[in-house]
Amino acid sequence: MKKFLILFLISVSIYSQKYHGYVVTNSNDTIKCNFKVQTNMFNDDIYYPSSRTIITLNGAGAKVKYKPDQLKSYYLQGPNIKNYKFVSLNEDDNKIFYHEVQKGKISLYYHYDQNINGGDPIKTVFILKDGQLIKVKGSKMREKIGVFLTDYPDVYTTWINSNRSFDLDQMEYIIELYNKNFRT
Repeated sequence: MKKFLILFLISVSIYSQKYHGYVVTNSNDTIKCNFKVQTNMFNDDIYYPSSRTIITLNGAGAKVKYKPDQLKSYYLQGPNIKNYKFVSLNEDDNKIFYHEVQKGKISLYYHYDQNINGGDPIKTVFILKDGQLIKVKGSKMREKIGVFLTDYPDVYTTWINSNRSFDLDQMEYIIELYNKNFRT
């Protein structure tokens, strides 16, 4: 009975919206399309991107499904959400789509899982450096991420000695600062 109630609440609080955007195929073709994206029925700003299959609507309104091994990336542009770029990564054998947050010597990605309570999607942090894609999770996130920053001592020290508790905004900022140092 509890399982039924949970499934019912999830299905009631989620529905699909159409968002504009485009896909980039593996042959670098760009195709404008609309996306069918699950959103929270109480707040259109909360959406649940699929990481395994995306559904687009072509110009004729027909559904077209893509899996990560079929696309390099896709872009969502919505009226209530900021623009998002999702990519498939060769380092992950194209198993899922990742939200690309930062691209550089250290690339930062998020993977989203649906929140069964109907709130914001649950973010999992992934870092790509030197061809290695690493899922960063659990306790001591500051130390785990610090390992990737050791070749830039000033940024590493700033990150490790911060008095703030770990938060994603600070992590995004410090990785951006790190990447600026290595741009040519």
